[in-house]
Amino acid sequence: KKDVFLTKNGKSKIAWKIKKITGEFGLPLNEKIDLFVSCNMFNELCWNEKESDIAKRGAMINSYLKEDAKVLVVEPGLPIGGKIVSSFRSNFLKRGFSLLSPCPHNCVCPIHEKNEKGICMANKKWCHFVFSTARAPSNLLDLSEKVHLAKKTVALSYIYCTKERYKTEELKSGMNKEGKITCIITSDIILLPNDRIGRYACSSLGFFLIWEKKKENSILRNKKSGSYVRIDSSKIERNRRDKKSGAICVEI
Repeated sequence: KKDVFLTKNGKSKIAWKIKKITGEFGLPLNEKIDLFVSCNMFNELCWNEKESDIAKRGAMINSYLKEDAKVLVVEPGLPIGGKIVSSFRSNFLKRGFSLLSPCPHNCVCPIHEKNEKGICMANKKWCHFVFSTARAPSNLLDLSEKVHLAKKTVALSYIYCTKERYKTEELKSGMNKEGKITCIITSDIILLPNDRIGRYACSSLGFFLIWEKKKENSILRNKKSGSYVRIDSSKIERNRRDKKSGAICVEI
């Protein structure tokens, strides 16, 4: 929406020329674009579609883009949102895109994709992150208050990627030169036995339950949903599993 865009930029006038096009998704454009952004749209279009049909919508997005364009797709943090974002992720990677956020790697998605040899897959989970609503446009916050749906946080599934191919080894494997794996926190704090706390996390090696002893200056306690954590790969024991989720248990 134009008014939301202007509100977030804090300006009544901008250098860009906004051109409104009326029509359904898939409408041909006269010129290629630098940035594609959609919010809370594809769950309305894809709620009853097969995986192959959702993939076709990813191909349609690609047809709109310039060679160095970027894509941001944001959906509600529900199973349908995670499914759509995962489908687009897979489709874009096959086309040579590079992931900018949230994924710390270009490897198999351990939350949504089918079982992959050597990868610990999540059990009945979907990709989503929790964000504060503090910086949402004031008119939207006011509307939420009026209809008694005010929220301090919101759960979202999203993907931000580029058609430019980044060939760094860390993005390809999820591991840096020092042998540390980058994983992204995907849950709130979980209270564990023996005075420990943990959080679920996604990585190139699969789904993790990372944990540490409960303490005031705990790393996990101070991290937000979607934060990155680096783990020494020598600490990862693939046979140590969480009984509930099947995730690999890793002490940090």
